[in-house]
Amino acid sequence: MRLYQYLLFEKKLSKNSMRRLIRSNAIRLNDQIVTDEAIEIDGWLHQLMIYDEPCQLIRHSYYMMNKPKGLISATEDKKLPTVCDQFSEKIWPIGRLDRNTEGLLLLTDNGQLSFRLPLPKYKVEKVYRVKVNGLLTANEVEQFARGIEFYGGIYCAPAKLEIIDANQNESEARVTITEGKFHQVKKMFLAVNLYVTYLQRIQYGPLKLGYDLQPGEFRALSIDEIKMLWDCAQLQY
Repeated sequence: MRLYQYLLFEKKLSKNSMRRLIRSNAIRLNDQIVTDEAIEIDGWLHQLMIYDEPCQLIRHSYYMMNKPKGLISATEDKKLPTVCDQFSEKIWPIGRLDRNTEGLLLLTDNGQLSFRLPLPKYKVEKVYRVKVNGLLTANEVEQFARGIEFYGGIYCAPAKLEIIDANQNESEARVTITEGKFHQVKKMFLAVNLYVTYLQRIQYGPLKLGYDLQPGEFRALSIDEIKMLWDCAQLQY
């Protein structure tokens, strides 16, 4: 939530009253004078004071899910189960994993964070474990490092391909990307004439999928993990 949203809708201030408070240095966030009405605030990370009186801030929701195959990355769907069906509060996924991809998915009700994190400008790394139906070689590693061009002329930023195991029938690798184009990893391999048979996201930014979460399970993020994501999105706390 932005500071001005809190002051206008939670504290019921007028725009003029809000701006007078800011101009008079009456608002402090984590003991720092606030001059930017658009700053993002969250009760997990911030203490807000107005004329030295503490304010009760809303705490956003932040979750990590081990998404299983079969769920779609949406808030609701008329026909198919979604990643949000198990949650009582209104949240949404940060980015997307397609229906047949599994692994680490982040969910939140923080609009600014969910908007910023997938943007290529912030270069947040997403790491995938992938299996393909053929041989991976140093040639594909070099192609990924240069940047893959999809059929149709869409160009991907350079990516890191690390071969784990390779033979003529099947290869396993780890792929690191900083974008989030539609079906990007699968299309990257199609561009080098290989078909993805298994895809799992194992890391998003600094957060890694651990053995504590079985497919379909989720947990709330810790304060330290929330701070890591705010750092990735260059949000102030």
